[in-house]
Amino acid sequence: MQAVTQAKDMIVRINFPREALILAKIAEILFNFCIKLVLIIGLFFLYQLPVTWTVLLSPVALIHLVLLGIALGIWLAPIGNLYKDISKATTFLLSFWLLLTPVIYPIPQTGLMQGLVKINPVAPLLTTTRELATTGIISNPEGFWLATGLMVFLLLLGWLYYRLAMPYIVERMSS
Repeated sequence: MQAVTQAKDMIVRINFPREALILAKIAEILFNFCIKLVLIIGLFFLYQLPVTWTVLLSPVALIHLVLLGIALGIWLAPIGNLYKDISKATTFLLSFWLLLTPVIYPIPQTGLMQGLVKINPVAPLLTTTRELATTGIISNPEGFWLATGLMVFLLLLGWLYYRLAMPYIVERMSS
């Protein structure tokens, strides 16, 4: 959503494949992650965490997590360019959504919070990435594969929606 908003003037004036904006943003995300990966490796050595062979699989789960974010962004990008309230609402909702994602706290075993975490597609992707990097034992493989399936579905449908919607969005932005 941010990439399309920042390139608004270029989109209106120059005819180029709009997917290039998404691919450029993906490359930027991967570059920034490579820099952070050096720090993560340093923390593994600093805290003397044991490294198993499953740490090699953690980037795969991380890519699934990034692709889920890209899928959601692709769905919001066309409409977010027309209505600026979408980006403001997204910022607010993502802050709340972060509280429902077990980044710092363990997944609750009972209560309302357990149900909310269970339907959050980010939770199994994030915990699987963390578990592959640290312990090597995946606690919720079914949730990981369900979230991956949802991600693939949202990404493919979102890409189609993006391709169909962007010509109309560009026309509307230029008028």
